[in-house]
Amino acid sequence: MKIMLFLIVLFSFNPIWAFKGFVYEIGSNRKNVLFNIERVNTINGDNEYLSLKFIDPQGKIAVTEEAFFEKDQLVKYLVNYHRRNEQGEISVKDGKVYFHYTENGKTKNSEEKWVYNFIVGLSMKKYITKHWQDLVDGKTLKVRFGVDYRRDTVGFSLFRLKDEEKETGIMTVKMEPSSFIIAAIVDPIIFNFDMKTKELISFVGRTKPKQLVNGKWKDLDGETLYIWE
Repeated sequence: MKIMLFLIVLFSFNPIWAFKGFVYEIGSNRKNVLFNIERVNTINGDNEYLSLKFIDPQGKIAVTEEAFFEKDQLVKYLVNYHRRNEQGEISVKDGKVYFHYTENGKTKNSEEKWVYNFIVGLSMKKYITKHWQDLVDGKTLKVRFGVDYRRDTVGFSLFRLKDEEKETGIMTVKMEPSSFIIAAIVDPIIFNFDMKTKELISFVGRTKPKQLVNGKWKDLDGETLYIWE
């Protein structure tokens, strides 16, 4: 009920800020589109709502992500894996992070102590913007990334790859797991940011939707491109 009231207030008084996005098969030279992305962002005073929808080429929604912020702080994150009928929820309250994940009709819960560098995918942009100058100066950002289906956080490091930047006005940032165990199963993600607007324009690495391979859902790495309007 609180979430519905939150949305009613936002959409009643604010414009919808949108953009286009695409997830391409890596190595396809941005020709094989795996998913289209629709984004909605509304702001009303101290409250903000952000959502992403990943839509397959047949027009079916694969994944929906939603994030709710108060005073630029994440208070709730929701994700719906429509094709697998699984749902995740992460909420921040009273100095703790609460995880809920529903699979096969059963919900499992867990909790962790909240830390200042806690992020989820939809809140990463805010964290990077806040620490933008540190990245520009070559410093490393340490974050705890909330993983909905694991119901816990994973440590990552973000740092600038100045030697790999080939375009003027683009800052390339690498995000890699802090744990060698996680690093063995999750490849680093390479982000490209516009130096003037600080907007994320593309990245190569793990995407939110999975891919059905031989009857099983497998993690998917792709090339994601954002077009800001």
